[in-house]
Amino acid sequence: MIIPALASALRRTARITIERPRAGLWSQLALACALFAVAVAGVAAFSVERWIAARPATTASMVVYLADGTTDARARELTDELRRLQGIVSVELVPPAESAKRLVAEGKLTAADVPETDGYAPPAGFMDGVVYDGRKPNLYLQALKIGLK
Repeated sequence: MIIPALASALRRTARITIERPRAGLWSQLALACALFAVAVAGVAAFSVERWIAARPATTASMVVYLADGTTDARARELTDELRRLQGIVSVELVPPAESAKRLVAEGKLTAADVPETDGYAPPAGFMDGVVYDGRKPNLYLQALKIGLK
């Protein structure tokens, strides 16, 4: 598709050059500039590619924080996807508690910003005045009187 378009442009340029020499010179100048720009872009792309290939030891670091509620399965899928990307050296899935410790160690959080918890809310009255403790869900069920009236 590009070759027929270029051939058509060259035919028009030749016709204009014959009919109007001054306009022909401007057309040839414009064509030369366009070809020069394409050549510069090609050389730049080749140079960047060669420069990147010559520096494989150059690395960067990135930390990705997952949203609350991201399942373990989805987190593993994301780490697998990242590992398959070109240029990725390592991927590490860090549990939330360890993430918090690292952020405190880096000075991005204070220890007061990180609550001390085992992941469960403190026991509280849930329904009908019965206390619910997430660590012992069956005790809650046993405390309820369930039956037919």
